[in-house]
Amino acid sequence: MKKVLKSFITFALVALLMFVCLPVVFAESSPTKDEAPEVKTAVVTKSDGTQVEVNLETQITVTSVQAASTDQSSNEKSAALVEAAAALEEVFSGKDYTNAEQKTSQENLEKLLKSIEVDGKTYDHTDYDAKEVFDVSVTAEIQAILASGGTITIDFEYANADKPIVIHQNEQTKEWIHVADDKVKKNGNVVSVEFDSLCPVAFLQLAPDAQPARNFVPWLIAIIIVLVIIIIILIILLIRRKHHKDEEKAHEEEAAPVAEEEKPEEEKAEETPAEEAPVEEEKAEEAPVEEAPAEEQPVEEEKAEEAPVEEAPAEEAPAEEEKVEEAPAEEEKAEEADEDEDEEDIKHHPSTHQDIAVPVDVAPEELVEEEKDEYLSINYNKSHLAKLILLDDSTKQCYQLLKDFLNGYQLTNRLSWKHETFSKSRETLVRIMVRGKSLNVYLLVNPDKYANDPKTPLQPDKDGFSVIKVKSLRRTKYTCQLLKDLMKEKKVEKKKEYQPVNFFEEYKGLDSEKALIGKDLIKMTVVRGEKPVARARQYKLFKSASVYNIHKHMDDNDALNLVGKSDRTIDDTRFGVVFTDELCDSFEDGDTVTLEAIKAKVPGFNKRMTAYKLKPRGKMTKSLTIDCDAFTLGAAKMVALTGGQLLSPSDKDSDD
Repeated sequence: MKKVLKSFITFALVALLMFVCLPVVFAESSPTKDEAPEVKTAVVTKSDGTQVEVNLETQITVTSVQAASTDQSSNEKSAALVEAAAALEEVFSGKDYTNAEQKTSQENLEKLLKSIEVDGKTYDHTDYDAKEVFDVSVTAEIQAILASGGTITIDFEYANADKPIVIHQNEQTKEWIHVADDKVKKNGNVVSVEFDSLCPVAFLQLAPDAQPARNFVPWLIAIIIVLVIIIIILIILLIRRKHHKDEEKAHEEEAAPVAEEEKPEEEKAEETPAEEAPVEEEKAEEAPVEEAPAEEQPVEEEKAEEAPVEEAPAEEAPAEEEKVEEAPAEEEKAEEADEDEDEEDIKHHPSTHQDIAVPVDVAPEELVEEEKDEYLSINYNKSHLAKLILLDDSTKQCYQLLKDFLNGYQLTNRLSWKHETFSKSRETLVRIMVRGKSLNVYLLVNPDKYANDPKTPLQPDKDGFSVIKVKSLRRTKYTCQLLKDLMKEKKVEKKKEYQPVNFFEEYKGLDSEKALIGKDLIKMTVVRGEKPVARARQYKLFKSASVYNIHKHMDDNDALNLVGKSDRTIDDTRFGVVFTDELCDSFEDGDTVTLEAIKAKVPGFNKRMTAYKLKPRGKMTKSLTIDCDAFTLGAAKMVALTGGQLLSPSDKDSDD
């Protein structure tokens, strides 16, 4: 039985090895990229939907890289094809770019390859391999049809098992374009591709080390089935073996009484005392265990010895008195440790920029802040443009793609305070708004048309619009497909010549609320009153604001936005420092503080100073209007929370 089992396991292992090696043995060889695929048929579709069949002998020409390399000196298209193939080779291999003029084009090619999704995943540009690179040329008549919005569908002979990833390079712009998956269809050894422009074309596949495991799914299923069959057979063999052993055991048990009956009665009598002897021995061994209580006497003696120790409470009293006397010293140490921790927190607060001057002696009452019965309410009315500028980089990229797509059509683009619209003949087709951290794109389409498509989650909106939220490149791709369907439905034509423009280029440097407020792209309203304003950022004003915990009462950006602009230049020949508590000691509520006033009222201030910086110290007890040349964030918060106004020619809170 064991020999049969070993032979069966050996056979199963050999079968498994054969199944694993079969995919490698019968793997398809990759076609060389120097060969151009054969064109089976070609059909041109005009912009009005009519189709015209192409004469393969006179109207279309396919050129391979190998043929173009021998003819590139006399043919511009051949040179472009060889250049495109070389660019692909450098990008796939991850080499450094040798030609500075091609660097931008190749970087765009890398971005394109990284954005392509294969089975819901994206790959690095070095994970791709060009199976076939070739050029497709057509007559001037077909070129005119393509330029007017038409397309050409070409059927290629393609022996690879997987559907190719198709990209091509625009002849005019030299930009690499990915042909959408729905425009590439594979039927047997024929691949049908729909182009809207012609140029060097590349059929790509993922490299073997980057290819998902989907090609080996049938083999994995077969291996799993074989393993299940082997396990079932092993279980059956084990069950049969166990059943056989049970039968043998049953036969032995049946034969045992017969043997006992055949024994003489004398032998049974002799066997009886032998069997009872171990029982008596076990009882004899158990007897000493019952006498164990005699060993417990030392324990009682130990207890008796411990009794005098318990009767000595008088000796413990001094220890308690010593603890009572040491308690105040421990409390003093704890208080000193807490004070040290408070000072460390104040000195190293993450938003203070280490701008707080800490006095040596701090009285506990200085930490108390007295509140006023007044509120400071700040409301920000952000324009659509300001919201776009404050978006994160990934959402900005999504907006740029949508903007370029829509600007490529003959639409009227208008930017208002709340949103952006794209119209045709005064009919608004698309509206874009910023909601939180995402883009809301409103389309003049019926959402029921896409109800069964999970990729396009449209929600109905008023006035016949449907809305889709965009925050990722995948959702941007789906939105562009919806826009394309809408443009086709509304018969909006493409622009003949359109160059994409970086929308955010002219707004570089406007990356903060403060800068946008200065450009009137954000309208900031500040209200001071007894009641807080609804839907605004609200702050309680103080009669006295302490430097030790001022940062927890106001947001950093709000403090900077409240600093007004002073229309004067800074003479930084001699820079001085003034502290807030010095101004409170020298000025009264409602006073305006300037450099000249400080020289006149603040004792000890250098009269030769030409500029000064305001720093926080102690407590701010006055509501002052202070015109300073530089300031710190803590000073700005103390002035704002006591109801004052800070003015400065500088927009930053720095030590410069």
